This record gives sequence, C-alpha cells and structure tokens, in this order.
Amino acid sequence: NGLAETVDSSWHYLGFYVNGVTDVTVYVDRAAVSAGAIATANIPVTGLMPAIAVKAGTGAAETIEFDYLMCVQLR
Repeated sequence: NGLAETVDSSWHYLGFYVNGVTDVTVYVDRAAVSAGAIATANIPVTGLMPAIAVKAGTGAAETIEFDYLMCVQLR
C-alpha cells in the first residue's frame, strides 16, 4: 500500500501496534510510518495468528528471510 519500499539484500525492522480495534500504527526500522491510516473495521476481536509473506511486483521469483518474530499482548 505504499507505506515503505525496500531494496534487495537489505534488512529491516518491521512492526505494527494495534490499539484495541481503533488504531493501527506501522513501523519501519523502528520509526512510525503511519498512524491510524489503516482501516480497522475488519480487525477481529478473537484470536489472531501471525503470517510472513512476500509480494512480488514482477514476474521474477522473490524470497524473504526473517530473523525472528515476536508477538505480544498487553494486559
């Protein structure tokens, strides 16, 4: 959706923070790149599950490597 663009062979910190069901803030390299710009109407209030994926912009094969995944729920 145009929030950030990366180049080949680069590593980045990617993250997001969901504040209830009202706001989503996206982070790239630990800096907020959007605050509340993502529609939250379809965020379920039941359990969610993380997924890692890559979207290819061309017909060429794309790969993704990630070092770790952390999910936290604040009480």
